[in-house]
Amino acid sequence: MEAYGTLPAPGVRLELVLTEPARMLRTGVPVFLGLVNEADIKAWNEEHDDADNPDDVDERFLCKRLAGDLGPAIVRKRGYLSLPSRAVGRAAEKQISDPASRDVTTYLQAVPGRARTERYRAKIRSSLGAAGPARATQAPDGDLLKAIGTKPQRFTIWLQFEQTYRGLASAGFLSYAVRGFFENGGNLCYVQLISYPPPGGPQDVSLALTTALEAGLGTLATYDDYDLVCVPDLMWESSIRENPKEAARLQDLVLAHCARLGERMAILDSVPGGKKSTADVIEHRDLLSGEEGALYYPWVRVPGGPEATGGYVPPCGHVAGVYARTDARVGVHQAPANEVLEGVVDLSAHLSSDDQGPLNDLSINCLRAFPQRGIRVWGARTLSRGRIWHYVNVRRVVLTAARWIASNLSEVAFEPHTELLWARITRDLTAYLTDLARHGALAGPQGEDVFYVKCNAETNPPETRELGIVVTEIGLKPAAPVEFIVIRIIHGPAGVEIIDPQPRTTQNANL
Repeated sequence: MEAYGTLPAPGVRLELVLTEPARMLRTGVPVFLGLVNEADIKAWNEEHDDADNPDDVDERFLCKRLAGDLGPAIVRKRGYLSLPSRAVGRAAEKQISDPASRDVTTYLQAVPGRARTERYRAKIRSSLGAAGPARATQAPDGDLLKAIGTKPQRFTIWLQFEQTYRGLASAGFLSYAVRGFFENGGNLCYVQLISYPPPGGPQDVSLALTTALEAGLGTLATYDDYDLVCVPDLMWESSIRENPKEAARLQDLVLAHCARLGERMAILDSVPGGKKSTADVIEHRDLLSGEEGALYYPWVRVPGGPEATGGYVPPCGHVAGVYARTDARVGVHQAPANEVLEGVVDLSAHLSSDDQGPLNDLSINCLRAFPQRGIRVWGARTLSRGRIWHYVNVRRVVLTAARWIASNLSEVAFEPHTELLWARITRDLTAYLTDLARHGALAGPQGEDVFYVKCNAETNPPETRELGIVVTEIGLKPAAPVEFIVIRIIHGPAGVEIIDPQPRTTQNANL
């Protein structure tokens, strides 16, 4: 009582404590990394290079080099950049980025010069004429290039993307993938378009795509808005889609990117394969060495698909929409399978249960056509060769937990390493995992504990504390497997690190 000073009378006193709410975490949000031949951009720009027509000029694309004068570049539409900025208050500025993200930067810095509006343009046309004044109000391309940032562009409806990138719809699979995403229930995605120099031969194609892919993945690493990665244009060049070895080599770069960050998963497309033989698809699967992803076969036919492939396109965009749909309806713990693919009219190969058996054993997720049930996703396995991460939903539950931890427990850095800190971490993680269990992400017999959190002197001996890191061990019992998955989470100067888990049977689990 002395700590509170002199109290007027005996009784219960309520102390109001305001706490910061947990940051919202969105799942089922893909980033589409598009790869486009710079020759296609040049051809389009030449068709829209009328300096006397501002509308025509704004249809052109700008390329901001990421490395060297002839290296890969970020592609943005000129007219999209010169849109007038909206006046917002200080509170609204914080929500320019996705509210689920720790990052509040945008893909576009302030554009220098005076932005044009339709009303302003109509006024100067009526008084001074269209060509000269309109041209004078445009910011130079050099200034616009400086304004382009590395953050991918955010899209919430198909029309936004179509208006921005319709000029390059025939230059790759990106447009079909994004459209398929929105057709299948997606409502938020990010797009990063990277150009590569025109290749001169088969070997040059592989080198150009590798350089562009590595540069594009480098621009995605900084941001945490998305948890899925799709690269539909990897097989736009025929020399890649007809070569399982080259396709697997490029996709391994995507898998390595996801494994390095530890908070996102790749949705990969198989090689097209033959209608009567799956030998190329099996060879492609065997060549993939990464595990942070899921592979889908066969390709899907969409209305107005590219003539070069007979109307067939990679299924990653449509499958990403299914991920988003099941996340919104149930949660990240729901397997994204047994769901109808919208916007698809046919498959490049029709599989029976006997055909799927060997593919299923290799963790190749098949798309199947069922009478009166439509075309459905009929598999939910990761590329992992072990039992722990066998299912997509189990892996995503843990990846989502890692994202939540990185987002909501980053404040523990530089805190005094005492028992109070251990108690705080245990309390916050227990609350989060309890919520997961309540929503069905964790499963077990009634009355049995389905998780544990351990952050104490056992996980943090003196030698660990001297290094300035905090080690927390959590055990999860996901809905699919019968083992606990033990994960060691280390908070250090470099951020949050997750150590590979070890299976622990229920009998041996020390709960």
